[in-house]
Amino acid sequence: MKRLVLLVAVILLFAIPSFVFSRGAAEAEPKRLVVWAHSVHHEVARGLTGAGIDVSERFEEEFGVEIEWITLPWAGMQERILRELTAPDVEPDVVFINHNWADRDLLSHLAPLDEYMNVSPFEDPRDIPEGLFAPFLHDGSTYGVPYRITLRALHYNRRIFDEHGIENPPKTLEELMEIARAVTHTRADGARVYGFGFRPDQDELTILRAFGIDALTQDFEININSPEAVEAYSAARVLYKEGVIPPDFPALDTATAQELIGEGLIAMGGFPDGYYVRFNNPEVSREAGNMEAAPFPAAAGTGLVSAPSDSAIWGVAIPQRARQSTRDLAWEFIRFFSSKEAQLDMALNGNAPVRSSTYVEDRFLAEVPYGEVSSQAIQTASPALPTFGGTAEVRDIVREAAIESITGDRDVAAVLDNAAAEIERVLREHGIR
Repeated sequence: MKRLVLLVAVILLFAIPSFVFSRGAAEAEPKRLVVWAHSVHHEVARGLTGAGIDVSERFEEEFGVEIEWITLPWAGMQERILRELTAPDVEPDVVFINHNWADRDLLSHLAPLDEYMNVSPFEDPRDIPEGLFAPFLHDGSTYGVPYRITLRALHYNRRIFDEHGIENPPKTLEELMEIARAVTHTRADGARVYGFGFRPDQDELTILRAFGIDALTQDFEININSPEAVEAYSAARVLYKEGVIPPDFPALDTATAQELIGEGLIAMGGFPDGYYVRFNNPEVSREAGNMEAAPFPAAAGTGLVSAPSDSAIWGVAIPQRARQSTRDLAWEFIRFFSSKEAQLDMALNGNAPVRSSTYVEDRFLAEVPYGEVSSQAIQTASPALPTFGGTAEVRDIVREAAIESITGDRDVAAVLDNAAAEIERVLREHGIR
């Protein structure tokens, strides 16, 4: 009988999944976890910014480990991480991946997380919107968990609105266009004020989303020449011809648009939600105190509350060739930093959280005036284009098509049909078709 009891005990011991890491195991075997990240990920985890909450230290204390943060500069970060992932001996146990890098090649060098997620899932998975996982999915498997996100909002000048008798920000895209017309004017000093600061390297995708479509969907369906796209760019052409959009819009980049808003020369613009702080900083903006944020509106009839936010997403992943001895701990790192408590504390440190619940926390809203706007934006947030080897070329095609559609005289539908054919060519060249 004693032998039977002993045998059962041994079987149960080995039946416990190795990746359910416990505090007791960590205390018995102290470990070092190597994490490759951008400096901003390290700063918000260590509490070097904002509220100064050291979330990383809590993890180290709970699991009896030391995190070695290796921060990489943005310039060349993608190339360095890819080289490391393909090396015979991989140094990092955990890597941070930007969604723009997450093509099939890179994902193939990451460990699938599905078994971990099934046996030892992170807290309340549905609290992280499904669209944030899209870049890290391939062939039915998950290769990364979201950590940080950039959301978009409509930033508008309350002073200019008040001067023109406009009480509320637009609720639909049609209202946005009418308000843009109403607030376009020439100031007493002779300076021209434009209603909307359309940028061809950002808003060409946002306006399509406002009409309920993506130029190219995550499953590679081409919509750039759909009736909705023709309507979107045709409407923007009218605004351009009317002088509501700056005449040099094809060359209008983010830095220039930001400066014009700060000078009160653009009344509305679509920017990341965090630009609220920049626009209201008196050191860099003459309109500090006048700038407010609202959800970027969708066109009437789409059924959308607002335009889905085109989002930059950072995910956390485990290299396929990472040390076997630290893989369980690497998953605990992902679970810990994706928890509600960690996401809230890092948000107070200045991180852009990936959990819907964070955006309705009183502590968060007390520090982030635009928090309610972001709370709405995150619900439908996702990248506006799929990530593959030809993404950059597709974006260039869409950008050029948008510029010609808005500033040119050629039939918009014809311009977009050409763009669709070019995107089809790119997909074939990269083996998608």
